[in-house]
Amino acid sequence: MKKTKKFIILFIILGLCLFLIWYVYEYIRGREYCQNYPEFKKANEIIQKIEDYRKCHGKLPDSLEDIGEETKMEGPIYYNKIDSQYYEKINPDEDVYIVSFSMGFTVGESCTYHSDTKIWR
Repeated sequence: MKKTKKFIILFIILGLCLFLIWYVYEYIRGREYCQNYPEFKKANEIIQKIEDYRKCHGKLPDSLEDIGEETKMEGPIYYNKIDSQYYEKINPDEDVYIVSFSMGFTVGESCTYHSDTKIWR
């Protein structure tokens, strides 16, 4: 019985260590990978404007126009509450959002910033 408990505890600790290593790897890889794209700088400028707007008004902006940015159908960076490629409020009752940009012409590949974790993926 004691060996089983020790094995379970060791297994849990090993699992937590592997998760931590994976999380750090994803953080470093995601940020470095996204920095290779020219849209990364613009997306970070938009994130800063969103945060400035939040500090000033106490809420997230409803559109890019609220922070002085133009919204274009073809991008490169979009901002909309729910259906945007570049900005999405996760929950209207919370101050959590996503900013992302497309990576080239491949459908479905994008770099995404999560405001709750402050991590690019």
